[in-house]
Amino acid sequence: MTITYTLDVSKSRFSSFGKLLLRWRGSLWKSVYRELLFWLAVYSILSCIYRIMLNDEQKMLFEDLAEFCFKYTDFIPLTFILGFYVSLVVNRWWDMFNNIGWIDNIALYIAAYIEGVEDDVRMIRRNVIRYLVLVQAMVFRDISPPIRQRFPTMNSLQEAGYLNQTEMTAFDGVESTHAKYWLPIHWAMMLISKAQEDGHMKSEGMVMDLYNVRCFTYYSSSRDPFI
Repeated sequence: MTITYTLDVSKSRFSSFGKLLLRWRGSLWKSVYRELLFWLAVYSILSCIYRIMLNDEQKMLFEDLAEFCFKYTDFIPLTFILGFYVSLVVNRWWDMFNNIGWIDNIALYIAAYIEGVEDDVRMIRRNVIRYLVLVQAMVFRDISPPIRQRFPTMNSLQEAGYLNQTEMTAFDGVESTHAKYWLPIHWAMMLISKAQEDGHMKSEGMVMDLYNVRCFTYYSSSRDPFI
């Protein structure tokens, strides 16, 4: 769950930065406190050993060892290694973020391509979007424990309004050894074809754009990172 600090910095105050720095939930301190405590414990133990348990000769050997280690730290490109690691992690996270099947873009295309204010046209647009959202919910059920808890079965998706009884019966009637993410996409494409046959889409290019680019890309983005 994302934790927002917008309210803390909504006004320019002298104490705003300090208040934000001392927050615990979602903070950097909460993420690194275990490693920080471990490092402080090891440092304290070594410091106590050096100051209390070692004699002068042993202290000189310890200082020589520390100086030797410090001398050769430049031979290890630590900055490069850390930079490469951070870049790799951020790029992987960004790729995962971009691969999420966002509904907004395709919803805008469907609203623009399928024209008409009649009830049947409005229902076509709504049902196409509903089928695509159903795909997203089905995928997230298989990869996210909170979503699985919210929708433990396909019947729970039906109760939430993602599909009706007729569609549920058709869904159960399709036998497949794999997840049936593709089935709602097929239904959406059939509705797009119907809209084109009824003259609610101006050109065949719009239909092919929704077929080959929008729906297929949405489906691929939803399933590829997780399968």
